[in-house]
Amino acid sequence: MRHHKYLEELGYSPDFHSIPDNTPFDKKYSKKKKAVLKEQRKKYGFSDNEVWNMDMSAAMWLYEHLLVYRKRTIADMNYYYFNIPVLVLNEQYEKEKEEAEKKISAGEEYSDLTRDGTVFFPRHYKMACKKHTQGEAIDICIAYLRDYLSYYADPFKDEPKKDPYEWTKEELKMSMYREDMAIEKMQDAFRIYAEIAPATWW
Repeated sequence: MRHHKYLEELGYSPDFHSIPDNTPFDKKYSKKKKAVLKEQRKKYGFSDNEVWNMDMSAAMWLYEHLLVYRKRTIADMNYYYFNIPVLVLNEQYEKEKEEAEKKISAGEEYSDLTRDGTVFFPRHYKMACKKHTQGEAIDICIAYLRDYLSYYADPFKDEPKKDPYEWTKEELKMSMYREDMAIEKMQDAFRIYAEIAPATWW
């Protein structure tokens, strides 16, 4: 099993199920399952349980690799500038959310409904394109990924110390807010990386 220094610093154990490279070693798997996963790694280079939670596995991979790139690169991190989407708090979130809920309760068609009827409420953050050096862009990307991964390392750290079924409506709402905000940061980290990717070499 490989150690992942930066993920372990966030609180992930080496055998956490979504860490790239380490999935066949998850303690919960039987010997038979581990053998299947190892065989898949010989065939594909990775095992299929790395893709069931690919949002987190991809975020982990990008987070670790950007940290090492930032530390080891010999490229001038102030040479290139990029217009990247930086997150700013959506001051109209509550108002937009109320409007969406009213449309749903009134039976009106709402453009952000998914196929199964689940509502995608307005985002907690808005995106503002801002000019940053490559180094600054990487630092922002790392910070967003760190916030996302830190949340999932211990999602109940800031929650009430009681059974979630006993949470008040307000406690449940705040828990959902924190998760949504973490996810939005992860999404924007990949948007930023998409912009700077052609320059991440030396």
